Amino acid sequence: MGASDIGIGNAEELPKVIAKYGISQKSHPQQTATSSNQLEFRLRDLIQTDHVMIFMKDTPNKPQCGFSKQMVQLLSGLQVNYNSFDIITDVQVRQGLIAFSDWPTFSQRYAKGELLGGLDLLKGLIASSEFQEMVYDNGNEIA
Repeated sequence: MGASDIGIGNAEELPKVIAKYGISQKSHPQQTATSSNQLEFRLRDLIQTDHVMIFMKDTPNKPQCGFSKQMVQLLSGLQVNYNSFDIITDVQVRQGLIAFSDWPTFSQRYAKGELLGGLDLLKGLIASSEFQEMVYDNGNEIA
């Protein structure tokens, strides 16, 4: 149903039409909440795609920023299997992750579904062997 279908001729008639047809903006927040819930579900699903998941600019074979490139090199050096998501291809995921994780930058790295931060934190966790403990169990990679 469009404006011509309900007979809106000018802006002054709009409040009368809204009252007559019971049109309300209350339905819009529900749509936004539903969209927000769907995005959160999608983000949780992506985060848990693999034991180690990184959200980066482009792909591991062709990272578009130095941070992403270094993260890929570190994970590859440890021979860690991981999955990745190109945040450049999906603005909704990129913006959603910033809010969801309360982490403003990329690359973001998750292990076992938990945010472990970006490159600097990964370097620190590797230096202290904490990352290896999260990823390996008695020398075998945790699937």
